[in-house]
Amino acid sequence: MDNTVIITARMQVVHLINLNVLFRNMAVSLVGAALIWLLLDRKSEVSTALCPTVSVD
Repeated sequence: MDNTVIITARMQVVHLINLNVLFRNMAVSLVGAALIWLLLDRKSEVSTALCPTVSVD
């Protein structure tokens, strides 16, 4: 009986660690995507400021 309790507790700990790693990976990828998006956004703003689009009729 004690053995099964130890095994289930160990499995729960491993499951929690896996969830923690998964969430951390998701957070890192979200932050990376946000940074890239911001950089691209800034780049487009700078390029439009440097060379404004000329409307051709």
